[in-house]
Amino acid sequence: MKFGLRETIEIFGVVSIVGSLVFVGLELNQAQQVALNESGYYIVDSGIERANIINEHPDIWARGNAGEELFIEDKVIYDNQLLVSWAIAFWTAQTSRRLGRDLDVSLHDFASFLHRNPGARATWQENSDVEQEYRGILLNGPAGQAEVELVIADLERLDNLGTE
Repeated sequence: MKFGLRETIEIFGVVSIVGSLVFVGLELNQAQQVALNESGYYIVDSGIERANIINEHPDIWARGNAGEELFIEDKVIYDNQLLVSWAIAFWTAQTSRRLGRDLDVSLHDFASFLHRNPGARATWQENSDVEQEYRGILLNGPAGQAEVELVIADLERLDNLGTE
């Protein structure tokens, strides 16, 4: 079969298009890997920041987790320590999902932490209930409800372990 100039140019064009699509696919894959690595770095960095916040007031963290009564100033610090812990769990799960990984490990870990620490559980539940109520009003639906429900379902499963 003999190819003329026109056919040769058309074949070259098709090969070029296929080659560019392969290149774009490889580039997207590389960009996703970079995003995964960066998100991992930021998650670790957030965990270090969380540890630092807790380490500044370990006595408040321990008493709050145990459910002991806290002075008003200590309660503010404890609420912020717990808020940071919840935010890291929440956004780690969100980031994983956005990057195509259906991993809720951070939420499950947070639920097990709440299960082991009754003061943290009571504080988180109270704050979560208030947030969800306001979000339902202000956002015409509670944003983040799926994550809250996952943690609550985990807590129920953990609570039922001793009764089964």
